Amino acid sequence: MKQIKKRGASFFTIDAMIAGLIIVAAVTALFSSYISKPEIEDVQTVLNNYVDYISTTKMKFFTQKNTMIYYDENEPHPDYSVHQKIAYLWDTGTEENRNKSRNFLKNFTDVMIPKQFGFRYKYKNEIIYNYSTNIQNPIINISMNLATFYIDDSENFIGPETTRIEIWSK
Repeated sequence: MKQIKKRGASFFTIDAMIAGLIIVAAVTALFSSYISKPEIEDVQTVLNNYVDYISTTKMKFFTQKNTMIYYDENEPHPDYSVHQKIAYLWDTGTEENRNKSRNFLKNFTDVMIPKQFGFRYKYKNEIIYNYSTNIQNPIINISMNLATFYIDDSENFIGPETTRIEIWSK
């Protein structure tokens, strides 16, 4: 009689373990499929944070030596925002300044935009930086336009020009 009780207890324990494994597998499958799909709010939040950063961060922040994104201790335009500086570098027309503009944009975009999103930055309808070329059939595609103004070295008011930022999920 004792042997039968032990055998029944063993079956009960094995059944409980199998049921626990099934529950854990079901919960894992449910949450992994939920997490793998970006929500529109996530894409919108990333875009809003990015635009906030490039609109409010001044170039004087990048005169500190500990900045790995961009460094110029003699920054000639410390009160430009990031997107104004990119526009200024792009508008000068020299290949060196256009490369500076692309590299600066790439450095902070690679930090701010998660890898699962595509990204495109256009100024005056020219693509300055494209994070991903796979834009065919995006699940979510959100863009924002910024009016870009700045004062050049000759004290001329430049703008308004359009800066367009697009983010999409792959």
